[in-house]
Amino acid sequence: MEGRYALQASSCSCVRMGMKSSYAGRGITNTKFDALVGDLLTTLNKYKVGECEQSML
Repeated sequence: MEGRYALQASSCSCVRMGMKSSYAGRGITNTKFDALVGDLLTTLNKYKVGECEQSML
């Protein structure tokens, strides 16, 4: 699934935004993006960020 999610400050819900248009021409490959997500999840887990908050990303 392709998309970028932004947290709405008032609730635990998400807004979907197009990722291709946001990052077009920046040289971000799927491999690079997957590595970023892996690092982010490792950090979130290290600092015990809740599942609800993690699912917003």
